[in-house]
Amino acid sequence: MKSIIIAILFASFLSCGQKVSGTFEYQSLIFDTSKITIFSYDTSLYSFPKYSTPLPLTNEDIILADSFLTNAVNKFNGKYSRRFYEAFGERVSIDNFIINLSKYRQQYFPYKDGNGQRMLEVICFCRAFPQWRTKEFVSSNGDGLSTFTLRINLSTRQADNIVIGSFG
Repeated sequence: MKSIIIAILFASFLSCGQKVSGTFEYQSLIFDTSKITIFSYDTSLYSFPKYSTPLPLTNEDIILADSFLTNAVNKFNGKYSRRFYEAFGERVSIDNFIINLSKYRQQYFPYKDGNGQRMLEVICFCRAFPQWRTKEFVSSNGDGLSTFTLRINLSTRQADNIVIGSFG
């Protein structure tokens, strides 16, 4: 029993010192290409900060991003949907204030920030945008629930609060 505990502790120690590997060949990762596109590093795109650098991704990063998106949407739906419904005088169905993630396209922007943190900016939208695989979606005033973003720190495994498009 003691040798098993030592082996687990040793393996744990080794894994903490390992660098995160990954790939810049994002198309080789496993994700739903009908819903998600991953942008290569390009500082002309707004979602890549000025002092950032390219970031390789792993399949674990994609799974983590999906988990954070799902949790953020569930939190929004559970906590804020009713509030929006009531704020709009209950004149339309509450379904109009619930986010159904399966109806959204997702754009991923992976980068390493100026502090060396592994970041993933995610833009989700359900509006028509035929160029969604090649051009960054830019939210406009009044997008409401048709657009939201989430910034995920892959290094610390934390996410910012979901940011919903404005109601104008």
